[in-house]
Amino acid sequence: MDTLKEQIIKQLTEFYSGDPWVTENFEDKVATLNTEKALRRVPAFNHNIAEIVAHMAAWRNFVAKKLQGDITFNITDNTEGDWPNADSWEKTLNNFRQSQAVLIRSLNDFSDNKWKNPVPTRSYDFIYLVKGIVQHDYYHYGQIGCLIAAQQNTNPIYIKASNL
Repeated sequence: MDTLKEQIIKQLTEFYSGDPWVTENFEDKVATLNTEKALRRVPAFNHNIAEIVAHMAAWRNFVAKKLQGDITFNITDNTEGDWPNADSWEKTLNNFRQSQAVLIRSLNDFSDNKWKNPVPTRSYDFIYLVKGIVQHDYYHYGQIGCLIAAQQNTNPIYIKASNL
């Protein structure tokens, strides 16, 4: 049976560039978008794709720093740290790609006897933290999928009830 570390690394790798059960991987679906699509604003959505990807990278970096033992680094909800500037799609995408490498390396280096230790500045342990980042990735990935569909006007919410 895989260890927790192996399970999380496998899930993060499948999400990023593998064959996830839910849909295409991040590299195939999101990293192939052009700047115009990544930065486009869609009515009724609070953030564009680039902003969501920047947000995802910020929290992945938070997890990596905590795994590395950084007790002072913190992110507060609804701040610039939580939602960093995403004016450049290329920079945002590169930051996300770097977050993948750093997160995997940090997981590999994390000591297995620390999983149940509390995360500094938080009220939960490292098990909750690493499981949470996988959930966080997929939650926002779903939002990105909705934004892509809305941009293509193929989202089912645009179908008139009379056509059902």
